[in-house]
Amino acid sequence: MTPPDSPLYHPAIEAGIKKYNIALAPGAVPYGFTKAYYLNRAATAKIVSNRGAYRSGKSKAIIQLLLRRAKDNPGRTVWFMRKYFNWLTQSTYLDVINQLKAWNWYDDQCHNKTAHVYNLNGSRLVFLAFDDERKIGSTETNDAFMEEANEYTMSDVLTVVGRLSASPGSGPRNQLFLAFNPVDSASYLNAELNALPDVQEIVTTIFDNP
Repeated sequence: MTPPDSPLYHPAIEAGIKKYNIALAPGAVPYGFTKAYYLNRAATAKIVSNRGAYRSGKSKAIIQLLLRRAKDNPGRTVWFMRKYFNWLTQSTYLDVINQLKAWNWYDDQCHNKTAHVYNLNGSRLVFLAFDDERKIGSTETNDAFMEEANEYTMSDVLTVVGRLSASPGSGPRNQLFLAFNPVDSASYLNAELNALPDVQEIVTTIFDNP
């Protein structure tokens, strides 16, 4: 647990750790106690665009937020995405599985490695890429995380936004989270995104991830 006098301490997060009985694996870093986590948790826009440097904690924060949201709201669906599946398996896929293991939430019996789906307390964590766009266009989700957002076209983003149509029940609003690097801040996609309604941009730096 984080000492109450620490700048990373937050009562709601500490309560969540107790509620879920989170036990960090030996040597694991308790990510989530970062500015990026709090800002993404507080974001209310349908599209949340994160721009931050390498090691700013933006991707880890989004993964943690969506895992906790899925666990707390059984029946929810979350997509974790990269443009191409071989990139996904070498990055975001591993990050999600490693975070589950770090929190002792991972159970191999809940992991369908053929369909690339993990069942977390009745919610579905789905790993998808635009290699198989038909699968994306024929299903729906509550939340999605598009990592390395500069890889996508605006059409890709709007396709995913259109699939945020699964019923949230009594849970949080359905949302799309994207992660950009600083060099992508002037990209056409970032500019087009920020011109859309119902979009919030979050900017973090390495100094926000102690």
